[in-house]
Amino acid sequence: MGESSEYKTRKRPVTTATALEALLRDFQADAEERGSEATKQRRRLLLRGFRAGLWVMADRPDLNEVAQALRAELFGHRLPAVADEENELCQSGTEEEVVK
Repeated sequence: MGESSEYKTRKRPVTTATALEALLRDFQADAEERGSEATKQRRRLLLRGFRAGLWVMADRPDLNEVAQALRAELFGHRLPAVADEENELCQSGTEEEVVK
């Protein structure tokens, strides 16, 4: 690219799923920042519920997929393998959250 180059970088459009995941990550960081362990645990549980609700809103899965995700969350059942897992909204939380 020489002096006369007209090349300009553009921001790529942010998908709804990407924007929601960034929002949830920010809330997760805020939730872990202060408060008693009981308060942090309550916030983690609320965020897990929001993640599930936002996943349904963003991806619009069929009812069977929603039922499988809820069973996995509530009863620890495994989710079926998915070939393309670029959307992380359906995940039950961050690794840090699971460790705690």
